[in-house]
Amino acid sequence: MEWFFHIGPNKTGTTTIQFALHEARTALLSNNNCLYPEKGILHAAHHMLNFSLNKEINGRAPYAEALGVKDIPAFDELVDDIRREAMEHGAKKIIVSSETMWTWNIKRIRRLENVLKGDKAVTVIVAKPHLERELSMWQEEVKHGFVGTPTSYLKNYGDSARLKEALVLTERARWWREAGFNILPLCLQPRLGKMPLWDYFLSNTVGATIGGSPTKEYRNVSLSYLTITSIRNAMALFLDKNIKGAQLGRNEKMQPLRLAFDIVDKVKEQTKGTDRLTLPAYSDFLVDKEAMPLAVSYFERYVNDITSLFRLSGRSVDFDRLIEGSQPLGVFQNLIDENREEYESQRELAKYFAQKIVNHI
Repeated sequence: MEWFFHIGPNKTGTTTIQFALHEARTALLSNNNCLYPEKGILHAAHHMLNFSLNKEINGRAPYAEALGVKDIPAFDELVDDIRREAMEHGAKKIIVSSETMWTWNIKRIRRLENVLKGDKAVTVIVAKPHLERELSMWQEEVKHGFVGTPTSYLKNYGDSARLKEALVLTERARWWREAGFNILPLCLQPRLGKMPLWDYFLSNTVGATIGGSPTKEYRNVSLSYLTITSIRNAMALFLDKNIKGAQLGRNEKMQPLRLAFDIVDKVKEQTKGTDRLTLPAYSDFLVDKEAMPLAVSYFERYVNDITSLFRLSGRSVDFDRLIEGSQPLGVFQNLIDENREEYESQRELAKYFAQKIVNHI
């Protein structure tokens, strides 16, 4: 029996690989005698191994409890269950994937090695170009309300993270090797042609491919949504620092800023799930039009910094996809003729923002 332990680290395509392998587990087993076990699965990954070990060492598994996981098997029992599942299906190879194993120290790794009972074991560590990983990590931070720009993020984390990441990769590899595991490093770029990430992973580990794509597509948020989310977070911080609890309704000087914030919030709502910058019509806000120039100033203020990390990482954007599509500006089609002047001004504004972003990527 040969085990492949895919340990991440996080933000290296782990979720995509896990869901693809889980959904294609039947084909993987029948065509390649390779098992992606059901035992220990939680959200398509084998996080139960980590929960089980946490419970054994610490007496409890807080994160598992927070997720509502109540039945956590003993560590030896879980590993034996996975081995038994493989034997029942006639599998010669087992892929276990969980980025939580990336955090394991040498004590935990040796504990795993002990229960493998002499089976051959390979540890798969994925390396991702530094700026690509920083981009992915920053995207995650933005989705959770991070208000810093890419430049500030790189200043605070990027330079030190580059060295730290290299040291950690080396350290982790040494720990697993010392515990008796073979080390298989993978680099996500360049991939062969347009080979899907999961096939690149499989071809370099167990010599298999499954093709197709997962039923559920797990990918990063669109550039447009990320941009507007960043602007929204930054404006929220600016408002909080400047208003200091003042009631907007009584503060006429702050009213345009509040309206601009509302506009950006509306843009975020309309842009979610798309690859387009979707700007609302003035008619969506029964307000004075002075709010829009203020919103424009915020776009100008942040767009250079927001796109800097994309430019550094080599990300490209299709300009047409940012501005084209049905109802690209939030104005219902049957109102366009009645609001032609407003529609055209909004469209020009959308083109301006989209072109500004594209120019900086």
